[in-house]
Amino acid sequence: MPATDGNTGTEVKETMSLLKIHLILVCIWLGLVLVETVIEFAGPHSNENLQRVARYHSLVDGLFELPIVLAVLGTGVTLAWRIWPLENLMLVKVTAGLIAIAANLYCATLVFVRRWSVSNEQTLARLSWHVRFTWIAVPFGLCALWIGLRRSMG
Repeated sequence: MPATDGNTGTEVKETMSLLKIHLILVCIWLGLVLVETVIEFAGPHSNENLQRVARYHSLVDGLFELPIVLAVLGTGVTLAWRIWPLENLMLVKVTAGLIAIAANLYCATLVFVRRWSVSNEQTLARLSWHVRFTWIAVPFGLCALWIGLRRSMG
């Protein structure tokens, strides 16, 4: 049955809910993390390859990932605000999501500093290790996604 405007009774087009938009953004973010994982972990850890990785990863972060992460944060805050106070499972979801977002923003900072440091071989190698280490937050993001999907499907 088509949706109607409560005031005029006229038919209105269904729009995508904020929750669906949020989940789509999270899935896009997950796809970007997978792309970055391939970029970071594929190939030898030679200085030349690390320089190439620094360039590619900074491009992905700057052009795609940071805008998506900020959109995920914005939609997530709005969704949480709408159902405040949060039940326990939602507190777990929000906390796990915020850990993933914080780790991602920290990683992006490292990625850009590394990009500016490609001429220093030791700094490049050290920062590359730190960037890879932030992958430890991925399970938190997956936990938040799983709870969100489980909850949205009833």
